[in-house]
Amino acid sequence: MVCIMTTSLLLALLLLICQSSIFASKNSGPHVAVCIAGQQGRLILESSFQHLFLPNADVSFTLFYSLQQGHSHSFGSSSQPSPLANFSSSRLADHIKGIYLQNTERSRHIIVGSVIQAPLVGYKGWEDRLSMNFTNPSHHQVFTHKKHRPLTPSILEMYGHQVECSREIIRYENHAYGKLKEQGIFDYVLLLREDLYLFENIHLKHIFTNYFTGPRKMSKEKSLFPLVNYESLYSNSQLFEQYQEQFASESKSSGPKLCQFLSKNCLKSVNGVNPRFELYEREFGLSVLQSRISYFKFMVNHGVQVANPEQFDLTHAKNLHGNLCEAESTVLPVTVARLKEGSYCFEKHDVMIGSDHCFPPGQEQFVISHLC
Repeated sequence: MVCIMTTSLLLALLLLICQSSIFASKNSGPHVAVCIAGQQGRLILESSFQHLFLPNADVSFTLFYSLQQGHSHSFGSSSQPSPLANFSSSRLADHIKGIYLQNTERSRHIIVGSVIQAPLVGYKGWEDRLSMNFTNPSHHQVFTHKKHRPLTPSILEMYGHQVECSREIIRYENHAYGKLKEQGIFDYVLLLREDLYLFENIHLKHIFTNYFTGPRKMSKEKSLFPLVNYESLYSNSQLFEQYQEQFASESKSSGPKLCQFLSKNCLKSVNGVNPRFELYEREFGLSVLQSRISYFKFMVNHGVQVANPEQFDLTHAKNLHGNLCEAESTVLPVTVARLKEGSYCFEKHDVMIGSDHCFPPGQEQFVISHLC
């Protein structure tokens, strides 16, 4: 495990050194840090490449992958693990970069920032880290739904990957800032599921214009850069007060905001955030991702419960006073998919619950014919 992490960190640093000059020559549009976090055995690359990254040539993307190697988790009765499941971090990075090199002229605005394989903490590891027992009825359990409660350690692995991803983004910014001044600061942070599937192209310029206040090229003095480490946000009252004051000051100086956080508005029966595609303003997004585990422990210590991870994401964002927005599936035509016999299939609960359909108009027959 030490070897894996050492190799991953070396690879990340090499990528930073080799690509920082590219960062300076990118277009003048918004800079987006993309965090792809989750299980390598579910990784899908082509859909986001074809329908998100390539079509938005006026946006600069830097991609950060934080993944768990292998395919030990359930993938459904008829789906299959990704052929990339057991790639080493260096081999996976070469594979991803190879996709973009095949489309050099159309992908100059896309950079692979880092590819790391986060270590598996495991069932006992999370119990020790959080000082709790997942099976002891007397210990407070965060998730109340019978499906999600036994999956708590796996859900924590997912949030752990997001924390690792935020570290990589901040490391990249710290490296870039010295040479690139304020251009080294990202405007947005985009959190994607590793198994993201897009039905159609996403038009980010439309989203930035209609849902956000737009890119802010802030000076070092006016930004949260270098970002305070918020990984212990909920266990440090002084740090939390500092966070509150910083965001109150920023809101007052920048005027009313439209959104600090955008997700898809369908499958509302879960009463939470649709986690397939979460777009944040930079400062708010990094604060959320950094404090995922800290917030979970806060919930354990204070007896706060939610039914599922979707509600966890929603309560976390609200607790940090983010201005949350939602968009129709015509704006965010996204879901998650599984691999099956060389194609994709959809778990029914990911695309429809009763009459609530979570895909763009005109896609119903395609979805029904591709259910897992």
